[in-house]
Amino acid sequence: MKKLLSLFLSVALMLGFCTSCKNDGDIVEKFDKPTDVVNPNPPVVYKYSLKELTQKLGLMFGVATTRDTYYNNDEEGEIIASEFSTVTFGNEMKHASIVSATGAFSFTKADEMYGWLDSSDVQIFGHNLGWHQQQQAAYMNSLIEKASLDNSESLLQDNWNFEEGTLAPFTGNLSISNTPEMTFAGDYAVFSGNQGGTLTTPVVAVEQGKPYILSFWACALTDAVNIDVATTDGQTASVTIDSNWKHYFVTLKVKDATDYAYSLTVGAGICLDNFRVVETEEEEPEDPSGKNYI
Repeated sequence: MKKLLSLFLSVALMLGFCTSCKNDGDIVEKFDKPTDVVNPNPPVVYKYSLKELTQKLGLMFGVATTRDTYYNNDEEGEIIASEFSTVTFGNEMKHASIVSATGAFSFTKADEMYGWLDSSDVQIFGHNLGWHQQQQAAYMNSLIEKASLDNSESLLQDNWNFEEGTLAPFTGNLSISNTPEMTFAGDYAVFSGNQGGTLTTPVVAVEQGKPYILSFWACALTDAVNIDVATTDGQTASVTIDSNWKHYFVTLKVKDATDYAYSLTVGAGICLDNFRVVETEEEEPEDPSGKNYI
């Protein structure tokens, strides 16, 4: 009986050992040959674009770009259209981009960019038409040339608009100013200062018995400041200057002088520019501002 029990236990132990070995083999096999491998670096997939996320916050997310940026790169164009709700033009609306050297306008690139953005449901900001640079210099310079004042009729030729930056050949105790708001045209004008002063024109050759116009532009720092004008032959006149740049003129008929000068006694705080002396056929002409007497 004891021998039979011993044999039974031996068989049972052998069967248990074999079963354990088989199970362990299954486990090893599963780790050696995995059936489901997880990617340790899966691609990131965003549910919303930047445009959509900012719209949820009530914001507009924009970018500045140019037509050539998206036109020459499809990927950048796709990013702009998908991620941004507004686009500001880069250079397409600047003066040098839309104006030729002859002054002709061309909105070809701007129109192309507008059409592409509009079809992409993107709001558009046009940027600026004027800037401190990127102007069409050739065309702008041609305008300046056309605007040059014709001073040929005036008897005052030398430094008549003070653009030489000096008072000469005028005489007196006024000072030269290059402050923009104190200059009517160009870069320079004269200023009478806080105490006022005098200014005398160069001598001009005139004919006795003919009327001449003394023409100038002026403004005052305060309203109602006087300028008293006297001529070589003793004639006088007075004009009242206000606080806006205006065209003033005095018409006097030469009595007995052929070399003629105008002397101005100028009140405080007056700016003066563009002096002319022009012969006229009328003793009391209309305002000469429309006759190129500027």
